[in-house]
Amino acid sequence: MGSAGVAFRARRIWASEELNRRALQSAMVKDGLIPWLVEALKDTDAMSDYTLAYSVALLMNLCLRTSGKKMCVKIANEILKVLSDLLGHENHEIHPYVNGALYSILAIPSIREEARAMEMEDILRCYIAEGNADMIQQIEFIIKQLQSEDPQEDSVESDDEEKEDNAEEEEKKEEEEEEEEEEEEEEEEEEEEEEEEEEEEEEEEEEEEEE
Repeated sequence: MGSAGVAFRARRIWASEELNRRALQSAMVKDGLIPWLVEALKDTDAMSDYTLAYSVALLMNLCLRTSGKKMCVKIANEILKVLSDLLGHENHEIHPYVNGALYSILAIPSIREEARAMEMEDILRCYIAEGNADMIQQIEFIIKQLQSEDPQEDSVESDDEEKEDNAEEEEKKEEEEEEEEEEEEEEEEEEEEEEEEEEEEEEEEEEEEEE
């Protein structure tokens, strides 16, 4: 296979993995995995460090989805409390994921209101006093998000996300069709090569017989 074929397949693999990841995340949100994770993360003592880190990272990734944010609106108080508690967890590896989840869901006005009602800014400032430079910077970004008055049009973002998913599905179909065409061309080339080899062998045999 030539370099163009290798590059094409590499692009297709990347696109397929990206589409599968997004589709899987959307399915997880629809199946109610966010509330399940929030409930599970209330008892981190029962988790290994690996399970804890994986669970928090997954929660953050689901919260980055527009559908995930909308799910969080229904459990705003619960998820904010869990994430606040996780900021104080001794496993510092999870803190960037916790911060990412908080920053993402605080883009939603109703969740910001709930966080303000919980006096979350005071909680965050307590962690600033205890954190390292990276942690402090991340929490300052979260506080800025919490103080924001910028409205977010959930329905518009959701539509855009759906269009993006649909566009990716169409792109995947096109790439699959292109790959099928490429494979057919390769098969035809192989058949032609085999026919040529057979013809050459027949010619050689005829020449040998004549001799």
